[in-house]
Amino acid sequence: MYYHLILTDNCNLCCTYCRGKAFVVDPPDLPDIAIDEDLPVDLEIDLADLYRFLAQDPDAVLTFYGGEPLLAVDRIREIVRAAPVSALILHTNGTLLDRLEPTIANQFDTILISVDGPEDLTDAHRGEGTFARVIRNSQSLMAGGFSGEVIARMTVTEDTDIVEAVCYLTENDRFSFPAVHWQMDANFWNDYHIRNFA
Repeated sequence: MYYHLILTDNCNLCCTYCRGKAFVVDPPDLPDIAIDEDLPVDLEIDLADLYRFLAQDPDAVLTFYGGEPLLAVDRIREIVRAAPVSALILHTNGTLLDRLEPTIANQFDTILISVDGPEDLTDAHRGEGTFARVIRNSQSLMAGGFSGEVIARMTVTEDTDIVEAVCYLTENDRFSFPAVHWQMDANFWNDYHIRNFA
């Protein structure tokens, strides 16, 4: 079974379809929604409890998710070294991959890196310079001996030409991803009334 572990809800980016949009658009005809502002951003996890829980599943796959999980890189190192799992997966925006030394990075089976297509498209949604840093860190990951699966995780918005973006990510001369997983920018119900995916 796949287990998603969120060590922090913090992120170092403010993407237009995520933190840059959350709770900005007022929902039509819906009552106010209570938000518990006291929830912790960084989550404390008792590792003995985590390992005991994971050990119950002989096929446990642990996925680090967030926020940006590499903001908690020390905790990731600690967990990767001892977690009783059959596989490790990392979902990251890729900008902090250089914090993960090869001895730890190479223990992951799959690393999904958020990138939306060509540089102009990625930077328009994720921030100037993001694409170049993600590509540089992806190149360094491979140069460090990573032999697992590297997947581009692309968010599709109205200004995305899906075919063009996927072809670019798999065939460009800077860093070609062997696989692309894409998803629609449809995470926030409060803006459906202003969206046009046609």
